Amino acid sequence: MKTYSNYLVLLFLMAFTFGLAQEDQRFQYDSFSIQPLGLYKGQLNQEGLSGRVDLNFRTGKKRISLAVHAGSELNILSGSGEFLSFEGLYGYNFKPIPRVELDLQIGVSAIRFQSNGTDVFAGLNTFFVQAPKSAQVSNASLVDKYLLGVPLLVKIRIPTGPRFSLGLQGGYHFNKLVNFAHWGIVLQWNKRRE
Repeated sequence: MKTYSNYLVLLFLMAFTFGLAQEDQRFQYDSFSIQPLGLYKGQLNQEGLSGRVDLNFRTGKKRISLAVHAGSELNILSGSGEFLSFEGLYGYNFKPIPRVELDLQIGVSAIRFQSNGTDVFAGLNTFFVQAPKSAQVSNASLVDKYLLGVPLLVKIRIPTGPRFSLGLQGGYHFNKLVNFAHWGIVLQWNKRRE
């Protein structure tokens, strides 16, 4: 139960922040973006596929985003691992050259790592919450860890019309367990601008 309290605290803080921001009439919905298929690589040689969904708000050039990011690896010989991250991000939007938009964001995340088979997180267990023994599968090393992280995100987009943008998205996720980089193509549906 203690591990889920971190998620509740994070969600409460984000809801409170957005409640305050909505008092300002300039704060408004901006866009919805999806990274349907991306790649990630962790510092302990984890590699796999990932996907990401973002809901973006703006006030001037500032961007506030809520995101869900998930990834999974599959190693036939050593088991598999996966992560699920809920993120709140803050940053800026720039136009470095005409018809190109650049978003730079930093934030906070609540992330869950799981691993079946060989424990790729061996030696790091002392820092993190582990699933109770009753939840672990016998004859397998099930690792289930919850922690907070700091995601960095860069998004380069080219508007293809008044409501759609296509681009590349990448970033790095810092946490105490496995820092990882991710990248992929992003599809973004924008609010129609006046």
